[in-house]
Amino acid sequence: MTGEANAGHGMTDLAAALFEESPVGIARLDRGGGILICNAALATLLGQQEGSLIDRAFADVFAAEYRDEVRAQLAQLARGAARRITLANVRLGGADEGHEQRAVQVFASVVGGQNEPGELLVHVLDGSERDQGELQSAHDRKLQALGQVASGIAHDFNNLIGAILGSCEVALTEIRSGASGHDDLASVRATALRARDLVRQLLAFARKQPPRPVLLHLDRAIDDLLPLLRRLLGGATVVEVRHAAPLPLVRMDPGRFDQVIINLAVNAGDAMPRGGRLSLRTTAVSRTASAEPGTGVLPAGTYVQIEVADTGSGIAKEVIGEIFAPFFSTKPAGKGTGLGLATVSGIVRQSGGCVEVDSAEGVGATFRILLPAVEPAAISDLPAPSPMPPTEPACTPLPGARILLVEDEAAIRSFVARALRARRWVVAEVEDGASAIQALRRPDQTFDLLLTDLKLPDMPGTGVIRQARLDRPDIPVVVISGELGTGEAFNPGDRRLLLLNKPFTLTDLVAQVQRLLAG
Repeated sequence: MTGEANAGHGMTDLAAALFEESPVGIARLDRGGGILICNAALATLLGQQEGSLIDRAFADVFAAEYRDEVRAQLAQLARGAARRITLANVRLGGADEGHEQRAVQVFASVVGGQNEPGELLVHVLDGSERDQGELQSAHDRKLQALGQVASGIAHDFNNLIGAILGSCEVALTEIRSGASGHDDLASVRATALRARDLVRQLLAFARKQPPRPVLLHLDRAIDDLLPLLRRLLGGATVVEVRHAAPLPLVRMDPGRFDQVIINLAVNAGDAMPRGGRLSLRTTAVSRTASAEPGTGVLPAGTYVQIEVADTGSGIAKEVIGEIFAPFFSTKPAGKGTGLGLATVSGIVRQSGGCVEVDSAEGVGATFRILLPAVEPAAISDLPAPSPMPPTEPACTPLPGARILLVEDEAAIRSFVARALRARRWVVAEVEDGASAIQALRRPDQTFDLLLTDLKLPDMPGTGVIRQARLDRPDIPVVVISGELGTGEAFNPGDRRLLLLNKPFTLTDLVAQVQRLLAG
């Protein structure tokens, strides 16, 4: 904008400098809404040269669906019906106008006397960055809320599954193998254990369940997932699996490995809306030199490779380097969070591995997960499968030991009390924190062990533990919880406190109580 133009529009040098150097788009309009003059910021925002905007109707720089509204609002200013207006979240013209369609806010006011309105002054603010920030913030809040909902659902499901599992196991100790109903109860128990694993996945999603890596047979883990994968993908998609043998073990949280495979399978299903083929293959591979496969450095060594390949639409080359970024998604709005592959990459890297991908549009996608193999000398801590409950009570330390059981869920409280009494322990049952504290304060009875849920209806279980430890600092405590990982995480260094994760088996319950009572 030249000095002559400045003077022609009644601008002082200071006003002209503020006008021209402002980062906000500014224009002066005639009473008909035509652009008399604009600054460089507005021209840049519109993707135009300053001179090309002079005499152009201001309303015409907006997308077609907003032009009538802009004209009507400017007309109100021109005839004195309003002194200022604000237009929020209107969009500039799109590709048909030769520049990017973006959201802006418009503030317009009258320049001149109230009785004789003169020119109009408009300020245009780029709202795209603000909108994006608000959208991201809203998205983050939605995910946080979803995590809280998942955590709440998991807590309630843990109680239901715990009651089913406990009742089955108590019944199985009383019914001999081969007797009527034994196999049905065993089947219910196995289903409850599977449901427990699914709940742990919910807790992992809600970040309420810390990772608990164990030595894992990946071929078995994948085979266990097959029924779920086939239900997720539907009958139009064929799921095939092929394992190389022998396959080394890896150290990984089983629930998080399931999450990796499920996320990849769901993505594959979205890429095959009319069905197709999902192939999962496992094999052992050796890397003789460090590699850099895009998602991190992979040291030399032996790895278990899980290849997940689909026959879907594939991934365009120009975005393949971005697919692991949080919130990046090639799916339409509302069809994906952009977190599936980011979660896959994060879990795998935390386990010391990496993810590689090969794809092109129209030819499907192949993801290769590489996880470090565990040396044979390190497999001594491989956990055994969950055993069936013993048919006869195990040797019980301190028969007659008194246990205070604090649990608000009646079905779980009944199962636990019944199981403990079968081991010849004396159990006092209460359902809330206040009743527990009252029982602890009674001078006519003492307890050898406290067994309390961490979530009680009237107070946290920590309050009950605190009261018990005031009178007996060394009283053993078993904490029932579905969220914590270890007793050490709950109270570091306290060897007289153990955690019992919900939902627990009869064997888990008896083992923790025996361990503490035996000292």
